[in-house]
Amino acid sequence: MSGRRCPVEAIEYNEASRELYVQLRGGVVYTYFDVPPGEAAAFESATLRGVHYMRHIRDVYRSCSLTCAR
Repeated sequence: MSGRRCPVEAIEYNEASRELYVQLRGGVVYTYFDVPPGEAAAFESATLRGVHYMRHIRDVYRSCSLTCAR
């Protein structure tokens, strides 16, 4: 075990707009556009969310980022 923590802290999906919101460690939130419901469900149920994010979300869907107010 490498001891690294998962970079994904929270996930929220809006099926009506097909927008996936991903909050990473450090408070940055990315909005991913046109994410199919099946992909969002697979991400939400993934055992290794960080791996799934890197392979299936991050560089696949158009996105923008904002900084969370904490």
